[in-house]
Amino acid sequence: MEEHERIKGFREEDWTAWDIRGDGRNASELWIGETACFLERRTVPRMMDIPMAAGWGLMAGPMMGPLVMKLRNDIHSHHVWAGNRDGSTDTAEMSTRVEWLLEYMSVSGVQRMALSGLYKWDGGGPTLERPFQFEELDDTVEQAAVDYPDAFIPFVRGFPLSDAYMSTEEMVEYIQGKLEDDGFRGIGEVIARGHGDDCTDVERLKAICDVAIAFNTTHTEYSVPVLFHWDLGAVDAGGSSIDTNWDDFQELLDHVAASGFNVNIILGHCGTGPGGASLAGEELLTYLEKLDHMLDTYPRLYFDIAGMCHVPSYDLYDPLGPTDLGSAIAERIRTWPDRFILGFDVENYNSTEYIDPAMERYTGDIVFYEMFREECGATRGGDLERWNAKRVFEPFTFSLGVPPESDPKV
Repeated sequence: MEEHERIKGFREEDWTAWDIRGDGRNASELWIGETACFLERRTVPRMMDIPMAAGWGLMAGPMMGPLVMKLRNDIHSHHVWAGNRDGSTDTAEMSTRVEWLLEYMSVSGVQRMALSGLYKWDGGGPTLERPFQFEELDDTVEQAAVDYPDAFIPFVRGFPLSDAYMSTEEMVEYIQGKLEDDGFRGIGEVIARGHGDDCTDVERLKAICDVAIAFNTTHTEYSVPVLFHWDLGAVDAGGSSIDTNWDDFQELLDHVAASGFNVNIILGHCGTGPGGASLAGEELLTYLEKLDHMLDTYPRLYFDIAGMCHVPSYDLYDPLGPTDLGSAIAERIRTWPDRFILGFDVENYNSTEYIDPAMERYTGDIVFYEMFREECGATRGGDLERWNAKRVFEPFTFSLGVPPESDPKV
């Protein structure tokens, strides 16, 4: 290993206390511990390239060996339920798959991951006879955050979107308890529109936002964001039409804005839904008109790119270069650098036949994300990968567009 400069934060033990922004001159090899996380074709940054981030002093000195760096926050990934069809839970398997997530974070350069539960297996989802499994899903996420508090940011998602399982009042009480008593830091992924199982009750979705608004109004240490999956541009919209999805989402955002917009909303996958790469021609132009309207109108609305670098869907970047959608999103990241957030939409499936090849698949996504990041411009990496994820958790005491001046416990 060639000699590098060691760039460290004011606190010896905290390697997350700074960000490389400047003109993007990064280390030729980036490491976490003894594991290489990704490669760059660049040189080690000079001190003049790194701003005094978040009030920390920076210092540099020569060292032998790898440069230890953790640069990225992932705002949108999942802990997949490992239940069995008889309703039992394989807790040992859940633990193993948390370790799998940690391995993935190590090799991909992710320092913190916003983690939410996700049901995904054949025939075993919650039913009226087994509604308890909703809460058990959140319990597994909570335990992961308790065991690895420096790695995972827990998002509450173990509540049903259908009132057939839980009334709106019961749902609100459930979410409140998870935020107030169990340390959850976000709500979602609320799959409101998409995947063919839509929640058409907009009032119920407003109630979810109202819980976050009430929490953020009374708490000053951090704020709770809400992450939505809401298809606004998919060729196949699932259960509802694209026009209906758009009208309802604007109604939700207008409701939040009328209350003072004391909550940050994250729109998963930039609202493209599945098949974003197939958006072209008039469909793409219509989607981009909606995206520009949202960027101009709702300053507390953020957009994550979770899953949009998946192989082989290639929503943003394919082996030949940026897609039409990718070029358009990159242009908007350059124009609105403080509104887009990195997410990888990783799912640690409970299938032992799947989980090992999944590591290869997801690390392949990193390659295409790296190329897409280049398309966005070198100076935007810090905003996309770190700063904006911090912004959505900041208490409502800072100015929009200014990098956070504190390090909230997220």
